[in-house]
This record gives sequence, C-alpha cells and structure tokens, in this order.
Amino acid sequence: MLLPFAAACQCLHLQPCTFQHFALRRACSSFMAVDYVALAREYGRLSNLHDLSGIFRMINDDAVIYGNEGRAAIVEGMRAFRRRYKDVYWVFHSFELVGPRQVEFAFDRYWRADSGDGAAVMVCSAAEVITFTEDGLMQRIDYSRRPTDPQPSAGYPEGAQVTPTD
Repeated sequence: MLLPFAAACQCLHLQPCTFQHFALRRACSSFMAVDYVALAREYGRLSNLHDLSGIFRMINDDAVIYGNEGRAAIVEGMRAFRRRYKDVYWVFHSFELVGPRQVEFAFDRYWRADSGDGAAVMVCSAAEVITFTEDGLMQRIDYSRRPTDPQPSAGYPEGAQVTPTD
C-alpha cells in the first residue's frame, strides 16, 4: 500500500514512497534527510482520520506513548481514548523542530461530551513533543504543556471534517 511519505522521505527517485521504504531508508542510496516535522504532521492527519492502523505503522516496537509501552498497548490506549472522547478532532497550530528528532506541536482538541448530535462540544488546548527514532518511527510522545481544563465550545471549528469515532 502506498502512503503519503514522499515529502517526509525526501528521496530523489520519482516513485511514491511507501512507509516500508521510508522506515528502511538506508536502502535508498539517494536519501537526503528525514523530515521529522512532516512525520509529525502525518501523525496529526492520521489522528483526525482515526486511522489507527496507519498510526500503528509509524510507531517503533518499544515506543512509550501516553503511558503505554509497545505498539499493541499504544494503539489499544488510543482506541480507549476515542471511546472516552467521542468524535475527537484536533486543530493543530504549529509544528516545530525543538531538538534532535523531536517535534513539538500545539493544538486545540474538540470532542463531544456525550454521544449523539445534540451533545455538547468541549475543547481544551495542549502541546506535545514527539521523539522519533533515527529511522523516523515514533519512540515517545509526551506533553510539553498539559491540557487546559475542558471548556464548552459553540461547536467544532468551521471547516472541520470530523470523522465519527466508533
């Protein structure tokens, strides 16, 4: 399956990159550099789509993310998060390289307080840092600014394409 990693991979060949190629980039003699910011943006995009299988492929085997260790536990934790925060949607404000292989991103997180179309939409703000392996897999995600207290929102932001959670 082809994934949109060409920008993150920055290979000089003209074919679309697969994540497998990107993760094993040393096999590519024309490789230039890993774009960790592009990878963090991809994680955000997949998060808004609730594409946990896509996120799974971005996680290193022994990663620690949100207090969960290992791919399977991390993805199960993400499933539990989506059950708690119905129809969650992130608005990302910035992605910045803040250290070697570390990208900080600030966001507002929106979700429905309860199920159903009439449920109140809540919002909070936070910032996190993703630490990547040299090969571009996620190794850690930690808060750099803890979430604010949830506040009622008038709704999702204009133009938000909210993907319902299960």
